[in-house]
Amino acid sequence: MSDAQRLARTLDVSLSLPPLTEEGDTGGSTAPPKTCPFLWRRVYIDMEANIVPCCSPAHIVAGNVGESTFREIWNGEFYARMRSTFAGGIPFDTCYECATSGYLSKISL
Repeated sequence: MSDAQRLARTLDVSLSLPPLTEEGDTGGSTAPPKTCPFLWRRVYIDMEANIVPCCSPAHIVAGNVGESTFREIWNGEFYARMRSTFAGGIPFDTCYECATSGYLSKISL
């Protein structure tokens, strides 16, 4: 994509690409976009077997392992909807604080 970007500048052609994050691609920025680690790598299970997606005091219950398997909850519609907010969707209320404080950079507010 870097080569295409350089060629477009040389030819004075407008080119629309997603943000590039490797050094040298866009002003030397190497910081990866921030995303929510809880939605892809962590989970909390409370004393009542509820799956909650994060440590936020306003957390949402995603499911209960007494009613569904962990795999069904983790790969289910609720988690899919929450994860989709990182593609530009409106964040869930429980995500709003992190999104507005800059912890999450891929949520569009």
